[in-house]
Amino acid sequence: MLAARTALIRMQGERQVKNLKDLVAQGKLSPSLYQQADEVGLWANSVGHEELPVDSPEPADVDQLLEYARVVLNAVYVEPARLVALREKRKAV
Repeated sequence: MLAARTALIRMQGERQVKNLKDLVAQGKLSPSLYQQADEVGLWANSVGHEELPVDSPEPADVDQLLEYARVVLNAVYVEPARLVALREKRKAV
């Protein structure tokens, strides 16, 4: 989870925004995706800085949080690039 949080933080730096809410304001992240990314960060902060029970978060929770991070990064990086590529193909036809 800490690596997922780091990836989200680096994404903010690359996109030159102070926080994830700025990506929502720019229309690059939906409110739902923002909430998912924020939850990844909040859990990572807890895991990295607080004494949590050994079984928290549960493996299924970690899987869900990593999936959230994957979906967010996909929405910001992969899908826009794929859309551009499809537009270019259409224009070339």
